[in-house]
Amino acid sequence: MQNAIQDSLMSGSLLGYPIVNVRVRILDGRWSNIRSKNPLIFQMCATQLLKSLIEQSSPQLLEPYMNVEISLPDHCIGDILSDITGKRGGQVIGIRNIQAKFYDESDSSSNIVDEKRRCINGLIPLSEMVGYTTYLR
Repeated sequence: MQNAIQDSLMSGSLLGYPIVNVRVRILDGRWSNIRSKNPLIFQMCATQLLKSLIEQSSPQLLEPYMNVEISLPDHCIGDILSDITGKRGGQVIGIRNIQAKFYDESDSSSNIVDEKRRCINGLIPLSEMVGYTTYLR
């Protein structure tokens, strides 16, 4: 029966996507040797019952999110934070300071530029990520 329940949850009722954040607990069950000697009958009943319960619970399709890490100069952080949390509907998980070294052809003395930057970790809806790298440039 456990396999039947797991298979039902993996094939979902909405567009066939898996069902997440669900706990299934069987409280009672009886096995009758007179009516059913085949365990497949129990599995079929469990599958039908689970599908019926899922349809009655009005499931919702969840939007996929991407875990992103954006490295940027200090002076840009306000604009990007407001873009992520506002227009894009994302969530900022954390911000940390990083030290970055870049090769700079215009500086003839050392060619390496040390720059303090910020790194933003966040979750952004996948639909909002299309073309976001171009926007950031």
